[in-house]
Amino acid sequence: SAARERDGNLCRVCLAECIITVDNLEVHHIVPLVESPDKAYDLDNVITLCVKHHKVADAGKLSRDKLYRLVKDPPWVQ
Repeated sequence: SAARERDGNLCRVCLAECIITVDNLEVHHIVPLVESPDKAYDLDNVITLCVKHHKVADAGKLSRDKLYRLVKDPPWVQ
């Protein structure tokens, strides 16, 4: 997917913690499609996460602001 390509096929949350995770990756919609179906194909609304962080994000324990920051300002650009 375009999100995984943009993210280098890495979990962006792990990467921000200086951990490289390349297995069991999923694409997470930051704003869920049930809330905003028009964002289904918005590249700024998706982020590559490992299964662990995807579950944490789905549970609401990762803020949308943090996820958006990781999409907008990848750690390797800083």
